[in-house]
Amino acid sequence: MEDVASEIESIAVTGNPHAQSLLGFLYNTGMSMARNGAKAFMYHHFAADSGNTQSKLARAYTYSRQEAKEYFEKAADNEEAGGHYNLGVMYLKGIGVKKDVKLACKYFLVAANAGQPKAFYQLAKMFHTGIGLKKNLPMATSLYKLVAERGPWNSLSRWALESYLKGEIGKAFLLYSRMAELGYEVAQSNAACLDS
Repeated sequence: MEDVASEIESIAVTGNPHAQSLLGFLYNTGMSMARNGAKAFMYHHFAADSGNTQSKLARAYTYSRQEAKEYFEKAADNEEAGGHYNLGVMYLKGIGVKKDVKLACKYFLVAANAGQPKAFYQLAKMFHTGIGLKKNLPMATSLYKLVAERGPWNSLSRWALESYLKGEIGKAFLLYSRMAELGYEVAQSNAACLDS
């Protein structure tokens, strides 16, 4: 996977915002490379300046709480699920705002309806613990399952598909293989199909 990471980095330095955002994600999570917060911020900063919404949200984490809240509100106004999710976290935990579990739940619901996996997780925890929502273990279990199925491989999945469509079968195979190692069933079948 280090070869794929270095290839992504070589594309990122050319100014490709998608590659910059993905590289920021990889450096931030330590997936396929050593974690490096400074490089993660740098690549997210470049991608955000080019208009990449996910990188704008990632960059917001490093600013002051008030500035972050403003970024998240702008993202939410643009119907970006990450903005709603992060506002939910701020209100759930009382970060830079007065703690408001009901408002947090509202933001998580909007984000979940837009497909944000982290929002599903927060709602699952709320149903599991009974904080903010009536305790409902079957609902919590269903939401936890959705989270497990969506996982952190969203960016890798897009990158693998783009590689495959461009005819870069080797790179697609490596990306699908990495996702398969993380337990993503669709990637397992995709990798097997490319390997045959």
